[in-house]
Amino acid sequence: MKRAGVTALIFLVAFIIGLSVVWLTAPPKGSGGPAADYLGLTELGATEAQWKARHIPDPLHASSGFFPRNLNGLDRFINVTLEGGRVSGFIMQFDAKTLDETAAKVITRQELPSDANLVFDSRKYLGTTDIDEQCDLLQFQSAAIGTLFAQDRKGIVSVVVWSPSPQGPLRTYDPASITSINILTTGTLGEIPVEC
Repeated sequence: MKRAGVTALIFLVAFIIGLSVVWLTAPPKGSGGPAADYLGLTELGATEAQWKARHIPDPLHASSGFFPRNLNGLDRFINVTLEGGRVSGFIMQFDAKTLDETAAKVITRQELPSDANLVFDSRKYLGTTDIDEQCDLLQFQSAAIGTLFAQDRKGIVSVVVWSPSPQGPLRTYDPASITSINILTTGTLGEIPVEC
């Protein structure tokens, strides 16, 4: 009888401890804060501290330029912008002939929260010589982005994949030589901009 009572008491204590652990680790209901899986972001949507923990600032451009530095002397990450203490956009630069369109799209996907879904991929450069249409425009939608940015509650992410010269001017799109990927939390769901 004593053994059964002790066993029951041990089971009850283990059950109460288990419930306490679940209660203490569960996200608070109605807190309005980001879900736990959004807290580990290190790229788009990351806090400034999370971003800086993974990206070394360039002392020459410490406010918005981050290493690695490309062979052409330009920083990989530039124009890093913050909204509400979180990374809302940036430009990634690459040396010519080191990144093709397919690889650029893989890299783009890695920079976004895991829940981002492709809305459209508009290859503006096809069938045109207009210099303002020399890019591939992509749009994604992410619940994480919608939760983290008050100005972007629909979670829209606009991406421009293109081949500007190192000095920045537009030039003919080269699918074998992507030199820039621009990522920004903005846009209208499903609306393809007229120009890049």
